[in-house]
Amino acid sequence: MGESAQGFRGHTAFQTGDTIGYDSLSLRFAIDEDMKNYTEIFDWMVNNREVGLDFSDMILTVLSNHNNGTKEFQFQDAFPTSLSGVEFTTQATDVEYLQADVTFRYSEFRIIK
Repeated sequence: MGESAQGFRGHTAFQTGDTIGYDSLSLRFAIDEDMKNYTEIFDWMVNNREVGLDFSDMILTVLSNHNNGTKEFQFQDAFPTSLSGVEFTTQATDVEYLQADVTFRYSEFRIIK
């Protein structure tokens, strides 16, 4: 949230601004074996470029160590702005799960739980 300065009799007083700015939301996610989650985000980005901006409301649930939801954040009017590439390798000796990073912009978020 910004601030605004007001001068009065040689002094400056500050008040809170009237708009709130939010940073973008960056997430790292595990890619499923059919790459459905990765493909869905990729297709969303392509459609935004070709057809027009498509907003969605999203809910991010934070899980406990027992996979129970502890907090929920609602992001309003969200859309993806970047999606990382996927590193395919045959050099790994252990099982390595594919991961990707995605960044979203949104107009507002709320803590709903």
